[in-house]
Amino acid sequence: MATKTFYLLGEDPSTSQEIEVSSSLDEQGLQHLVASHFAIVDPNGIGFVSDNVALTAMADILAAEGLIAMTIDGKAVREVPGPKGLPFIGNYFEVYPDHLGNHQRLFEKYGPLVKTTNLGSTIYQTNDPTLANIVFGETDFFSKRIIDGHPLQPIKNKEAGVFLGDTDTEEWKVAHKFLPPALGPK
Repeated sequence: MATKTFYLLGEDPSTSQEIEVSSSLDEQGLQHLVASHFAIVDPNGIGFVSDNVALTAMADILAAEGLIAMTIDGKAVREVPGPKGLPFIGNYFEVYPDHLGNHQRLFEKYGPLVKTTNLGSTIYQTNDPTLANIVFGETDFFSKRIIDGHPLQPIKNKEAGVFLGDTDTEEWKVAHKFLPPALGPK
Protein backbone atom coordinates (compact mmCIF):
# COMPACT_ATOMS: atom_id res chain seq x y z
CA MET A 1 0.00 0.00 0.00
CA ALA A 2 1.43 3.36 -1.05
CA THR A 3 0.70 6.77 0.42
CA LYS A 4 0.02 9.44 -2.20
CA THR A 5 -0.62 13.15 -1.71
CA PHE A 6 -3.60 14.59 -3.60
CA TYR A 7 -5.01 18.10 -3.95
CA LEU A 8 -7.63 19.78 -6.13
CA LEU A 9 -6.11 21.61 -9.09
CA GLY A 10 -7.05 25.25 -8.69
CA GLU A 11 -6.68 25.20 -4.91
CA ASP A 12 -3.53 25.81 -2.94
CA PRO A 13 -1.31 22.69 -2.74
CA SER A 14 -1.17 23.22 1.04
CA THR A 15 -4.74 21.82 1.11
CA SER A 16 -3.41 18.44 -0.02
CA GLN A 17 -4.27 15.22 1.79
CA GLU A 18 -2.24 12.06 2.12
CA ILE A 19 -4.27 9.00 1.17
CA GLU A 20 -3.31 5.34 1.43
CA VAL A 21 -3.72 3.82 -2.04
CA SER A 22 -3.89 0.06 -2.39
CA SER A 23 -2.14 -1.40 -5.42
CA SER A 24 -5.24 -3.57 -5.97
CA LEU A 25 -7.43 -0.51 -6.67
CA ASP A 26 -8.46 0.27 -10.23
CA GLU A 27 -8.85 3.87 -11.45
CA GLN A 28 -12.58 3.92 -10.69
CA GLY A 29 -11.91 2.70 -7.14
CA LEU A 30 -9.32 5.45 -6.69
CA GLN A 31 -11.78 8.05 -7.97
CA HIS A 32 -14.30 6.95 -5.33
CA LEU A 33 -11.62 6.90 -2.62
CA VAL A 34 -10.39 10.45 -3.24
CA ALA A 35 -13.97 11.69 -3.75
CA SER A 36 -14.80 10.57 -0.21
CA HIS A 37 -11.80 12.47 1.18
CA PHE A 38 -12.49 15.69 -0.74
CA ALA A 39 -16.33 15.67 -0.60
CA ILE A 40 -16.72 15.37 -4.37
CA VAL A 41 -20.31 14.46 -5.26
CA ASP A 42 -19.70 12.71 -8.60
CA PRO A 43 -16.38 10.81 -8.68
CA ASN A 44 -16.68 9.82 -12.35
CA GLY A 45 -15.27 13.14 -13.59
CA ILE A 46 -12.09 13.03 -11.49
CA GLY A 47 -8.80 13.00 -13.40
CA PHE A 48 -5.23 12.94 -12.11
CA VAL A 49 -2.30 15.16 -13.15
CA SER A 50 1.34 15.28 -12.06
CA ASP A 51 3.92 17.73 -13.45
CA ASN A 52 1.36 18.88 -16.08
CA VAL A 53 1.05 15.31 -17.42
CA ALA A 54 -2.26 13.43 -17.25
CA LEU A 55 -2.03 10.18 -15.31
CA THR A 56 -4.42 7.84 -17.09
CA ALA A 57 -3.41 4.46 -15.65
CA MET A 58 -3.15 3.23 -12.07
CA ALA A 59 0.50 2.32 -12.67
CA ASP A 60 1.21 5.97 -13.59
CA ILE A 61 -0.51 7.21 -10.43
CA LEU A 62 1.33 4.75 -8.18
CA ALA A 63 4.66 5.65 -9.81
CA ALA A 64 4.11 9.43 -9.56
CA GLU A 65 6.39 11.33 -7.20
CA GLY A 66 5.22 14.30 -5.16
CA LEU A 67 1.85 15.98 -5.32
CA ILE A 68 -0.90 14.64 -7.58
CA ALA A 69 -3.45 17.21 -8.71
CA MET A 70 -7.06 16.24 -9.32
CA THR A 71 -9.16 17.77 -12.06
CA ILE A 72 -12.93 17.70 -12.29
CA ASP A 73 -14.14 16.98 -15.83
CA GLY A 74 -10.66 17.93 -17.06
CA LYS A 75 -10.68 21.36 -15.42
CA ALA A 76 -9.36 23.01 -12.29
CA VAL A 77 -11.83 23.88 -9.53
CA ARG A 78 -12.76 27.53 -9.15
CA GLU A 79 -15.08 29.82 -7.26
CA VAL A 80 -18.63 29.96 -8.57
CA PRO A 81 -18.73 32.99 -10.90
CA GLY A 82 -21.18 35.84 -10.67
CA PRO A 83 -21.52 39.60 -10.85
CA LYS A 84 -19.81 41.79 -8.24
CA GLY A 85 -22.78 43.63 -6.79
CA LEU A 86 -23.18 46.82 -4.79
CA PRO A 87 -22.63 47.28 -1.04
CA PHE A 88 -25.65 46.27 1.08
CA ILE A 89 -27.99 45.49 -1.85
CA GLY A 90 -25.67 43.15 -3.74
CA ASN A 91 -26.99 42.08 -7.14
CA TYR A 92 -30.63 42.96 -6.51
CA PHE A 93 -30.88 45.40 -9.44
CA GLU A 94 -29.14 42.96 -11.78
CA VAL A 95 -31.75 40.29 -11.05
CA TYR A 96 -35.04 42.16 -10.51
CA PRO A 97 -37.62 43.16 -11.74
CA ASP A 98 -37.21 40.83 -14.78
CA HIS A 99 -35.64 37.90 -12.95
CA LEU A 100 -36.25 35.34 -15.73
CA GLY A 101 -34.60 37.43 -18.43
CA ASN A 102 -31.82 38.58 -16.12
CA HIS A 103 -31.07 35.07 -14.88
CA GLN A 104 -30.82 33.93 -18.50
CA ARG A 105 -28.41 36.80 -19.19
CA LEU A 106 -26.31 35.78 -16.17
CA PHE A 107 -26.22 32.14 -17.33
CA GLU A 108 -25.10 33.23 -20.79
CA LYS A 109 -22.35 35.40 -19.30
CA TYR A 110 -21.09 33.19 -16.42
CA GLY A 111 -22.11 29.64 -17.33
CA PRO A 112 -24.54 27.06 -15.91
CA LEU A 113 -23.87 27.91 -12.24
CA VAL A 114 -24.11 31.50 -11.01
CA LYS A 115 -23.68 33.06 -7.57
CA THR A 116 -25.53 36.26 -6.64
CA THR A 117 -25.97 38.18 -3.42
CA ASN A 118 -29.33 39.83 -2.83
CA LEU A 119 -29.81 42.00 0.25
CA GLY A 120 -27.31 39.93 2.27
CA SER A 121 -28.39 36.46 1.12
CA THR A 122 -26.04 34.46 -1.10
CA ILE A 123 -27.94 32.52 -3.74
CA TYR A 124 -26.70 29.92 -6.23
CA GLN A 125 -28.70 29.34 -9.41
CA THR A 126 -28.31 26.76 -12.14
CA ASN A 127 -29.92 26.04 -15.48
CA ASP A 128 -28.10 22.73 -15.91
CA PRO A 129 -30.26 19.62 -15.29
CA THR A 130 -27.22 17.57 -14.22
CA LEU A 131 -26.30 20.10 -11.53
CA ALA A 132 -29.95 20.37 -10.48
CA ASN A 133 -30.15 16.58 -10.01
CA ILE A 134 -27.06 16.69 -7.80
CA VAL A 135 -28.37 19.55 -5.67
CA PHE A 136 -31.93 18.25 -5.36
CA GLY A 137 -30.83 14.66 -4.75
CA GLU A 138 -31.20 13.34 -1.24
CA THR A 139 -27.59 12.73 -0.29
CA ASP A 140 -25.21 13.49 2.55
CA PHE A 141 -24.06 16.57 0.62
CA PHE A 142 -27.38 18.39 0.44
CA SER A 143 -30.31 18.52 2.84
CA LYS A 144 -33.66 20.21 2.69
CA ARG A 145 -33.71 22.44 5.75
CA ILE A 146 -35.64 25.63 6.33
CA ILE A 147 -32.94 27.94 7.67
CA ASP A 148 -33.20 31.11 9.73
CA GLY A 149 -34.09 34.04 7.52
CA HIS A 150 -36.01 31.91 5.00
CA PRO A 151 -39.56 33.16 4.34
CA LEU A 152 -41.03 29.82 5.51
CA GLN A 153 -39.05 29.78 8.78
CA PRO A 154 -41.78 31.48 10.89
CA ILE A 155 -44.30 28.75 9.97
CA LYS A 156 -41.84 25.83 10.08
CA ASN A 157 -43.54 22.79 11.58
CA LYS A 158 -42.00 19.32 11.70
CA GLU A 159 -45.45 17.71 11.85
CA ALA A 160 -46.24 19.26 8.44
CA GLY A 161 -43.95 16.69 6.85
CA VAL A 162 -42.47 17.36 3.44
CA PHE A 163 -43.35 21.00 2.81
CA LEU A 164 -42.63 22.74 6.12
CA GLY A 165 -40.28 20.29 7.82
CA ASP A 166 -36.60 19.39 7.62
CA THR A 167 -35.22 16.22 6.04
CA ASP A 168 -33.67 15.07 9.30
CA THR A 169 -37.01 14.59 11.09
CA GLU A 170 -38.87 11.30 11.32
CA GLU A 171 -42.11 12.95 10.16
CA TRP A 172 -40.44 14.12 6.93
CA LYS A 173 -39.06 10.64 6.24
CA VAL A 174 -42.47 8.99 6.72
CA ALA A 175 -44.29 11.51 4.50
CA HIS A 176 -41.55 11.40 1.85
CA LYS A 177 -41.80 7.61 1.69
CA PHE A 178 -45.37 7.81 0.37
CA LEU A 179 -45.52 11.11 -1.55
CA PRO A 180 -43.04 10.51 -4.43
CA PRO A 181 -44.81 7.35 -5.64
CA ALA A 182 -48.20 9.05 -5.31
CA LEU A 183 -47.07 12.13 -7.25
CA GLY A 184 -44.98 10.25 -9.81
CA PRO A 185 -46.00 9.21 -13.32
CA LYS A 186 -48.77 6.64 -13.54
